[in-house]
Amino acid sequence: MEPGGNSGNGDPYPTPTDAQFLHVTKGEFELTLGGETFRLQAGDSLTFTGREPRSWRNPSRSRSAELLWVLTPSLF
Repeated sequence: MEPGGNSGNGDPYPTPTDAQFLHVTKGEFELTLGGETFRLQAGDSLTFTGREPRSWRNPSRSRSAELLWVLTPSLF
């Protein structure tokens, strides 16, 4: 994810998934979930239900972020 990349207009959105697992492999990532903001660094992970509205962004102005983001069931 490029520096400053985000989920769009900032409005939280849900997805029809039962669980999501997010792992930051490079940089940092910020996820707002249910009104609580989690700032994750490389090596940090988070598991949550996909049905809860969320928004996200790369808070860095200069560094890309790399993530592993797994959803179940898959949206595809």
